Amino acid sequence: MSNYLSLNAIMVCRLCQQDLELRNSHIIPELLWSSIYNKKHQALPMSIGNNKLKIIQKGIREKLLCQGCETKLSRWENSLKRHLVDLGDLASDFLEIDRMNADLIRVKNIEYRIFKLAILSIFWRMSVSTNHVYSDYQLGPYEEIIRDILFTEAHVPEKHFPVLIYRYELDGMFYPDIMMHFPCRKLDQTYTIQQVIFYGHLFCIIINNKKLPVDIQKEIILSETGEIFISVRSLVELASPVSVFTRLLDDDVKRFYGK
Repeated sequence: MSNYLSLNAIMVCRLCQQDLELRNSHIIPELLWSSIYNKKHQALPMSIGNNKLKIIQKGIREKLLCQGCETKLSRWENSLKRHLVDLGDLASDFLEIDRMNADLIRVKNIEYRIFKLAILSIFWRMSVSTNHVYSDYQLGPYEEIIRDILFTEAHVPEKHFPVLIYRYELDGMFYPDIMMHFPCRKLDQTYTIQQVIFYGHLFCIIINNKKLPVDIQKEIILSETGEIFISVRSLVELASPVSVFTRLLDDDVKRFYGK
C-alpha cells in the first residue's frame, strides 16, 4: 500500500497523476464481482481472523482514478471478462481451447497486450489502494514502473511480469463464483510472487521485469503469441483450518448466500 503525500492527493489521479475530479474506482473491476453476488446483489468479503460479516452492495471502491483513466481501464476489463467467460465455459468463438487432459488446458489466440494490461492494472490498483483488504499487495519500486506501463499502454514482453493462470474445479465442475486474496510469497528467496483468484481462476504474476526465473518453464506463462497452458487444480487445495474458503461452510455464510 502506497502513501501519496501531496496536499491535494484526494484530487490527484493515481494513474495519470493529473489534478482532476476522482471517480469512486473499483479496485477489482465490478464485472468480476458479478459472479459472487447473491440474489440481492450483495457480496460478503471474508478474511482470516475476522468473524464479523460486513455485507457490501458493490465491489470495494475508493477515490482513485479520473474519468479518463477509468474509461481506459474499462476497455481492458471488458476484454478480460470476455476471455474469462469463455475460459470458464471452455468454449469460444475467438479462443482456441484444447482440454488436453483432466489437469491441463491449452489456450491460443488470447489478446496478449490487452489481457496482460488488464491483469497488471488489477495488481497495480491493489498495491496503490488504501483499503486494508489489499494490504498484502505491495509492489514496492515496481509500482511506479507498472503505473508508467499502464499510462502509456506500453507493450510488456512476456518475460517481464510473467503471468501464470490456474483453473479451480471440484469433481470436474468449474466454479466462477470464487474471489480470494493471498499474501505474497517468494520464489528462490529472490522473486516476489503475487496471486489473486477471481472468476474461478488464480492469476499469478512474478514481480520482475528483467528475466524469467530459471525454475519457471516458458510454456506455462502467457506468451506474446497469445498461448498459455492452464493447470487445473482442485478446490480442495484451498481448504484448510485457516483458510477463508473454509468459512463458506459456516452457517452464517450459507444463510447469506441462501438469500
